[in-house]
Amino acid sequence: MVTSILKQISIVSLVAVLAMGCSKKEIGAPAPTTPTTTNVDGTTTTSTATLRETSADLQVVSHQQLEKYAGRAIGVASSLKVTFNLDNVGQNQYGGYIKISYMVNGALKSAKFSSGDSIFDTQYNKWYTVNGVQKLNLMFEDPLGAILIVINDQVNDLGIWKGEVYYRNYDFGVCSNPPIYGAPVCNKKSELKCWNIKAGPYDCRAYMNYVNRQWIMDPATQAVPGYGSSYEHKGTTYPRTGYQKLGDFYNLDLAKALHE
Repeated sequence: MVTSILKQISIVSLVAVLAMGCSKKEIGAPAPTTPTTTNVDGTTTTSTATLRETSADLQVVSHQQLEKYAGRAIGVASSLKVTFNLDNVGQNQYGGYIKISYMVNGALKSAKFSSGDSIFDTQYNKWYTVNGVQKLNLMFEDPLGAILIVINDQVNDLGIWKGEVYYRNYDFGVCSNPPIYGAPVCNKKSELKCWNIKAGPYDCRAYMNYVNRQWIMDPATQAVPGYGSSYEHKGTTYPRTGYQKLGDFYNLDLAKALHE
């Protein structure tokens, strides 16, 4: 994996761009032959974070879905990957980051998503057993939206697993057509991770379950992410898109991905 590329975008321009339906998810850079980091003195060294990364090949549902995820038109994409750098942050919860990347016309397109590393931020990033199936649920975000990864099938006895990738871009349509219980905060995202936000465009909750007269995230009982908090908007005039499947990966060395 090449140098981590931070997407440079302000909150103001983010709202404007997303409102126009042009949420660029990747920033391109020429792909070097080896992953490196350039120091301020001009010397080049291998990034410690890059050395800890583990990748799996990603097969997208369709090219159209890849473009929806990216928020823009994309040429012929190849070498699609999901890259992991995670650790057990405590209480068997996993935090760190992932990257989704691919090549287009010899240039690398890459987006980095973080889960945070506190017990609160990573409270949903752990193992569950639903309907007899064991799954590792992992949630991440970047300035434009959320990524949800489900690792749910061990391929062989060598520790290779496969799983699914879902995405949900922040949806500013709810700002112009708010739910009946009050206008959401639309001008600035709070410091909370989006899965800990309960209203507005930055709400990216999933696995919603109606318990004790309220909607809560419940990965322990829900098998798939579903449409997330759009359930709370039934009966209103604004339909939210919810999570959509981006694709599947098949060859993840899970122990290396989790550094176990």
